[in-house]
Amino acid sequence: MARVCRGVFEQYQFARVNFVQEVATMATKPDLIDVMHEEGVIHQLHPLLSDNVRRDVCFFSFCVCCLLFRMVWGHAHAVTDC
Repeated sequence: MARVCRGVFEQYQFARVNFVQEVATMATKPDLIDVMHEEGVIHQLHPLLSDNVRRDVCFFSFCVCCLLFRMVWGHAHAVTDC
């Protein structure tokens, strides 16, 4: 039973990282920036900066920061891939 429980939480962590990576990919496309703003992506990403992630916390936070930089400053080409 404990293994099943851990598996659920691992799936959740994976989904969060996948979400950030997908948004990072979309943030490189200038024509999608307005759509992402309309969908409230900044509000969805913001809590991830302070959230407690057991693994890869530095990488995860770095990606979120890259996304925020790209979206706020509109320089998708100025930040290398996370």
